[in-house]
Amino acid sequence: SKKRGGASAGLAPPASERKKPRSPHRSLHLGWSPITEEQRASLREEEKGWLGEFEAYFRGKLSHKNAQQVMKHITPLVAGKGVDFGPGVGNFLAGIPVTISSDVAKILDALHAEGNAAVRDHDDLKGGWHLRHPLYKLREFQAHKLGM
Repeated sequence: SKKRGGASAGLAPPASERKKPRSPHRSLHLGWSPITEEQRASLREEEKGWLGEFEAYFRGKLSHKNAQQVMKHITPLVAGKGVDFGPGVGNFLAGIPVTISSDVAKILDALHAEGNAAVRDHDDLKGGWHLRHPLYKLREFQAHKLGM
C-alpha cells in the first residue's frame, strides 16, 4: 500500500512557511484611534434611526449572509438585551443599549476583563459572531460617519 503525503512522510513545509494559527484574541482595538468626546457628541446627534443606515451601509459592503449575521447580533445589543450565553456564563451587556455613539473600545476592554473570561471564551467558541464581529462593524460604521 502507498503512503499518503503529509507531515508523517516528511513533506510538511518548514516552520517559517507554515501559517500561524489565528489568535482568538486579536488586537483589542485593531489600531483604532480613540473616539474623542467631541466625535461622540457628533455621533449622538445621529442616534435616531441609525440602525437602518448601518444596515444599508453593510448590505452593500458585506456578503448577504455576513450582513444578515451582523444584523442578527447587533439588533439585540442595540435593544439593550445584551448577549445571553446561558447558565454559568451569563448575559453580557444586558440593560446597556449599544448605540452609534457607544465606546466600542471600552466595551471590548470589558469583554477582555478578567471577570468576563467565561463570556469571552464562549464568544470565541462562536467565532466572535455574538460580540466581537458586530462591535467591529459598529466601530467601522462610526469611522465612516466621522470620515476617519
